Amino acid sequence: MLAVLLAMVMLFGALSGHFATRLTFATIANQIPDLTVISVGMTFVLIIAGIDLSVGSVMALGGAVLGVAVVDWGWPLPLAAALAVFAGLGCGLVNGFVSVRWSIPSFIVTLGMLEIARGGAYLATNSQTKYIGAAIASVGSPIAHVGLSPAFLVAVAVASRVSFLLSRTVFGRYIGGYRHE
Repeated sequence: MLAVLLAMVMLFGALSGHFATRLTFATIANQIPDLTVISVGMTFVLIIAGIDLSVGSVMALGGAVLGVAVVDWGWPLPLAAALAVFAGLGCGLVNGFVSVRWSIPSFIVTLGMLEIARGGAYLATNSQTKYIGAAIASVGSPIAHVGLSPAFLVAVAVASRVSFLLSRTVFGRYIGGYRHE
């Protein structure tokens, strides 16, 4: 897959004078932090042979909670972000508890959570958009002379720490099925 990716980058770079530029790669890097962090979380789900259909709706619920906390309640961004993370964490804990405690397949449990989280996002915002652009501009805007946003740097840190956790710790080897007894 890496060879295919490199071949595509070289092909597009040869076909366009604007593709293989620092600006293009910085723009792409600054658009992927949210998906990168979610993908890291989904990696754990896939490693244990589970499935989570609710991830998009839970992300929407977290975004709705963040928007309501910042816009309607006037909370500072770090506190609102913590609340949004706890909303997602709560959904995940419910999914895990129901799936493990009652031996219901994660496909079914997360399908139910998909609808619950979608409804929760709808109810939290009254189906109205919450504009929080100015409140989070510092997180998503590129750092001067670097070209990369703080959000991208956080996503890289999360991915690298989880990579270390999965490959170099007993816990990571255990959930990966590499038990050395």
